Amino acid sequence: MAAPELGPQLSAYEGEPDFTGVTTNPETDNQGGVDNATMYGAYIPSSGVLSGNRVWCIDRGLNQPMGNGYDESGRSSVEAPELAYILAKWDEPRDDQADQMAHDMAIGEHVHSSDEIDHRDILEDRSLQEVTDGIGWNEDSQNLKDIGADAFYDDVLPDAYDLSALMGDEAAKYAGDGTYKAEVTIDDDSSAAVVSLVNSEGVSVPGFHGELTVDGAKPETTEITSDTSSVEVPLDFTDDVPDVSVSVTFSGMPTGSVTQ
Repeated sequence: MAAPELGPQLSAYEGEPDFTGVTTNPETDNQGGVDNATMYGAYIPSSGVLSGNRVWCIDRGLNQPMGNGYDESGRSSVEAPELAYILAKWDEPRDDQADQMAHDMAIGEHVHSSDEIDHRDILEDRSLQEVTDGIGWNEDSQNLKDIGADAFYDDVLPDAYDLSALMGDEAAKYAGDGTYKAEVTIDDDSSAAVVSLVNSEGVSVPGFHGELTVDGAKPETTEITSDTSSVEVPLDFTDDVPDVSVSVTFSGMPTGSVTQ
């Protein structure tokens, strides 16, 4: 299949972006020739409209991104609850690109394989393990040089497989339709605020940060993390007949959609 027509990659910013992952070696990728490869990781452009953002490649095998993807005319919103959950939960700046390579490779697999995104691939969809089984990696990758071949094969790849499976399992269980609701009640018997974060199917969603606002009582803490069941926060009532209100706001939540 001929590759789709491409715009100029560097038309919207100067210089190459940083890249947090690794790329398959096009010379040894049994699907393609010298211009075909698969990127696993996030691009971080140093200038232009995407400057400083972590940007994920959605296509396999193209040797440059689409030119209009670097301005507002190429922007669209795509409903993809499970991918949105993965990005909200797992995509965050890395202190050390090499040490976090497995993390970004795992995310990259889900971005590449998302059914909700309109991919322009010229390589067929393969799992991360299929891609890495028996092929080489681009030895020019600075991240790969930093971490070393032994650590890459012994540590990074196994961790990437495990993380990808964990991300997929969590997204299938917790994403629902991409909408979430905070619930809070006061248990008079235990003198505690009972806080939950649930998805559209009523399943408790763990791992997101919440902040309590309490009037009429002193909470043991105002910072919580959602869990697979309700979280109880003990309250010290200031009056014998308490008039207490408790609210909670969770941050970093997925919206159910991603920006392409």
